[in-house]
Amino acid sequence: MSTVYILGAGASAGYDRSITGMKCPSAKNFFTVAQGIIGSDLVKDNKSFKNIVIFLEKYFNLSFAELEAAGMDMQDVLTFLDLEIEYSDSEAELILLRRARHQFMDLLTITFSHVLKGPPCPYHAALASGLGEGDSVISFNYDLLMDTALLHNNPLWEPETGYGFPAACPEKMQAAPSALHLLKPHGSFNWVVCSTCGSIYVLPPSQSGVPVSWNDLRSLVPNHPGHQLDRLIIPPSLKKDVHGRVMQHIWMKAHLALKEASRIVIIGYSLPATDFLVKRLLYRSFSMNSNLRQLEVVDRNNSKSSSPLIKKYKKLLYNSTKQVSLVYDKRNLREYVACRPVH
Repeated sequence: MSTVYILGAGASAGYDRSITGMKCPSAKNFFTVAQGIIGSDLVKDNKSFKNIVIFLEKYFNLSFAELEAAGMDMQDVLTFLDLEIEYSDSEAELILLRRARHQFMDLLTITFSHVLKGPPCPYHAALASGLGEGDSVISFNYDLLMDTALLHNNPLWEPETGYGFPAACPEKMQAAPSALHLLKPHGSFNWVVCSTCGSIYVLPPSQSGVPVSWNDLRSLVPNHPGHQLDRLIIPPSLKKDVHGRVMQHIWMKAHLALKEASRIVIIGYSLPATDFLVKRLLYRSFSMNSNLRQLEVVDRNNSKSSSPLIKKYKKLLYNSTKQVSLVYDKRNLREYVACRPVH
């Protein structure tokens, strides 16, 4: 019987080893945190983000510093940006919007690389070391906390084959099939795709191996004339494009893992109302699962007697034909691994 772990933003928020002393930003305060980083001496990157600034001022009359107070978060901004790109009929405006989008992706990478700079996370390491053959982790985070933990703490996982798709490795190494999977339906900071030939490269899963800007990508993988490289991550926009062949394959593997699991542990994922693709995945998978015996939800609002979030997840079990045990006594990843036996 297999166990599936679902990791949301709350799992990464528990990282407390950053040398910067910062915590992972939420969708709401992302731009406030990002502004503090790109304006500090700690980030040696002189790349301009002027197109994002122009976009915000031109379309919404807002600056970075005003976004949070105005109630506009990371997902709002990128969704609006994607919609403007889709409906704009001005070539000059499209150039601005596309540059702003590239710069947003750079900002996303730089911000998370900065706040997560430090030694490996001991809580992710403990989780990784306890995974057995046939288990899966479904992470909706772009960061490499779980990737690094698996690489250094579980010999059953291979980065070249353990993400659920065959990767073209920069070093051309041959890797054995992975006995467990880390599935990232929203992509990852260390995945690079060539839009010309379709090859997908997996860079070493460590924060130091993450390219911080779009222009840095070409130096990290084989460079072929005329080939366009970009990050393979699905940004936090309501207009998520998951129709690529590889991403579809990852979503399908996630569905199969959830459908067969006897135990599902959800850590730091609040099931937001706007994430329709994930809700669809969970509703479909849970309705087909005849093996599920336990559902555990790890959430910061849990208490010994109640869990607001468990009520949302309980609805996913509406059509379950068997009794499923519900567990909700842990508030974060640190508490969870402290009470969990490690192999």
